[in-house]
Amino acid sequence: MTSAARVVGLWRYPLKSAAGEPLASASVGRHGVLGDRRWAAVDDDGILVSAKHPKRGGELLQVVARYDDESGDATIDIPGSRPVLAGTSAADEALSDWLQRPVRLRRDVGPDMRLTRRWPDQQELVPEWEPSARAGVDAVTAVAAGGRLDSFVDYGAVHVVTTAELDALSSTAGSSVDPARFRPNVLVDGVDELAPGMRMQIGDVVWRVDLPTPRCVVPGLAQRDMDEDLSVLKAVARQERKQVATLGRAACVGIYATVESPGAVAIDAAVRFG
Repeated sequence: MTSAARVVGLWRYPLKSAAGEPLASASVGRHGVLGDRRWAAVDDDGILVSAKHPKRGGELLQVVARYDDESGDATIDIPGSRPVLAGTSAADEALSDWLQRPVRLRRDVGPDMRLTRRWPDQQELVPEWEPSARAGVDAVTAVAAGGRLDSFVDYGAVHVVTTAELDALSSTAGSSVDPARFRPNVLVDGVDELAPGMRMQIGDVVWRVDLPTPRCVVPGLAQRDMDEDLSVLKAVARQERKQVATLGRAACVGIYATVESPGAVAIDAAVRFG
């Protein structure tokens, strides 16, 4: 890494699996970026609808959600519809029409909530701790949410990706890989690698790197302003697998981080390590 490490991208995702909201600056609390992953679509069986299963929730990636820091409201922008407010019947109806299945938006993570995923077609993308899983097969898994009941994050409070990782993937894929495909909260330039246990300070915020981020099918899917690109998943599959805590190895891009000291971050902020 270099002394010139800095933030070159910030996003939050008020609705899980919907397109990210780019930010110039962000407030970060103990539980992550303010407003991030606060809402999710759930079907009649109480199963979370996610782009991890493209046929059930892939079209969420075409939806944009925006969060109002002052009011705490989230506005859902569905293609071909007027913006609607999360938590209203109008939002549930519009999103159900878009997904062609009855769903409702909720912001509490039930302790037994589950989601349906489809394992990628590359067996290399199936993590070692899923020994019975097979590429291209559906599975129902628990919603971890980092152990929290107020956010639909997959694991860590914050997801960080580096430009070095994206450059390596772009070289393998043969074309530029958009960071939005990996849905980070923070994109950092000038860092070769972020390893578990490292601490970094960005603005007022101190973060601790927890573990690498295992990847699913989402990076290869069509997303807002991006076509489907399966070469991205193939490039991820060709990387060396990383150890994820004590679980085993998995194909990873990015890291999950814990917030040790809350505060504010902004584009072009310096990243310090120690």
